[in-house]
Amino acid sequence: FVVMAEPVTTQKIGWAAIKDARRSSRQVGPMTASRLASAGYGSVSQMDSFDEDASPPSAARTLLNVVVGKFFPNILLVFMPFGWASYHYQWGDNYVFWFNFLAMVPLASILGDFTEELALHTNQVVGGLINATFGNAVEVVVAIQGMQAGQIRVVQASMLGSVFSNLLLVLGCCFFFGGLKYKEQSYNATSAISNLSLLTLSSLALVLPTPFAEYYDIENSDVLMVSRIAACFLLAMYVQLLVFQLFTHSYLVEDDDDDEEPTMGFWTALGGLCGVTGLVSLYSDWLVSSIDGFTEESGISKTFVGLIILPVVG
Repeated sequence: FVVMAEPVTTQKIGWAAIKDARRSSRQVGPMTASRLASAGYGSVSQMDSFDEDASPPSAARTLLNVVVGKFFPNILLVFMPFGWASYHYQWGDNYVFWFNFLAMVPLASILGDFTEELALHTNQVVGGLINATFGNAVEVVVAIQGMQAGQIRVVQASMLGSVFSNLLLVLGCCFFFGGLKYKEQSYNATSAISNLSLLTLSSLALVLPTPFAEYYDIENSDVLMVSRIAACFLLAMYVQLLVFQLFTHSYLVEDDDDDEEPTMGFWTALGGLCGVTGLVSLYSDWLVSSIDGFTEESGISKTFVGLIILPVVG
């Protein structure tokens, strides 16, 4: 890149600054390009084909690209009105469950897109916390609403199912479909080992109270204490993982691709994240309310619903 003859100040950042950059030089410096991109005006490659008479990218256009950018699973957004209608017009628990389930699949995908975009506007520490928090927002919302509805078995099974789906389904699909295109695949071994170790530990902690309650003559209150102690240890391990990845050993888990730039503004990403989270909460509430009737009509157990079906949404 060639450094611009007239540097762009912070106050000058905007659509007019891009026009000035195009007039003064056909290329811009990396710092200016990064600042322009972080302000929501695209990457350097987009500025190379910049039309001086074009209007700045609007938030509506950016949101539209997120919604229609991926054919699948976003095509399933057509089930959103059916999910609303099936609940309010009482079409039956089977229809309520499946329509809201299908509507939540693309919402979870869009939520992940907004989470990544918002993380790109922050530093490594804050971005890691945002990804860690909202990356599992669907599972957290379903678990909270399931607890409020008294669906304890569904919540337990969905937590275990989420862990297994990441350990087996997601990882296996990455290996399989990646292997169809590449003979060899490279990945960060340190990051993979640390995450897989914690996922395995989470599975053991979820299963641990069961043999105590089944094979030993102890009170349920003691089993509950074991479960709570295991939960405290899991929370402590998660905090240690964040410290390991973001502070003490961040150089071991750094992404080699440091050129990724946000494609939308900060407030657009934040507003989209909040809006989609609200929609997920709404549709998951309708889904959870139909679980009892769905399991009775279909004959499917609540354990299967939580262990196999619900983790697919995330």
